[in-house]
Amino acid sequence: MIMAHSSNGKHRRIAIEEPAGSFTHKAGEAGERFEAAFTDMHEKVLAKSSAFIREHPGASLLLAATVGGVVGWLIKRRG
Repeated sequence: MIMAHSSNGKHRRIAIEEPAGSFTHKAGEAGERFEAAFTDMHEKVLAKSSAFIREHPGASLLLAATVGGVVGWLIKRRG
C-alpha cells in the first residue's frame, strides 16, 4: 500500500511503502503462538497435578495445608 503525501512544490516527496510482512500481522501470530504454548503448558500442569493428587492424597493435603499456613502468616504479618 502506498501512502499519500502532499508537497508544497519545493521538495520532491518519496512515497513510503509498507513492508511485505507488517508488524501487526507478525505480532498477531506471535500472540497466537504464545496463547497456544500457554494453553499446552497449562494442560500439562493440570494433568500432572491431578495425577499427583490421585497417587499421593496425604502428601497433597499436607502440601495444601502448608501453603495455606504460609499465605495466612504472610497476610497476618502484613496487617
